[in-house]
Amino acid sequence: NQGRTHRGRMIEILLCTVFCRRSIYNAKDMEAGEEFTVENIRIIRPGKGLVPKHYEQILGRRVTRKPQKGTALEWRLVG
Repeated sequence: NQGRTHRGRMIEILLCTVFCRRSIYNAKDMEAGEEFTVENIRIIRPGKGLVPKHYEQILGRRVTRKPQKGTALEWRLVG
């Protein structure tokens, strides 16, 4: 156990869930209606947005709002 409590270990696991996993982010500022391409979205850490398995689904679709560079993608941004 090395002096760790069960609760402390659970907190570590939850933090790693967000900061260790990757998500899809905007690599550039975008205008509403613009198409998602390999040039304007990236898969990076931390994991605060859509998981990478959706990357291919998002390519070619249009953005519904005006996200700035560095925005974690969510389904409400994908048209």
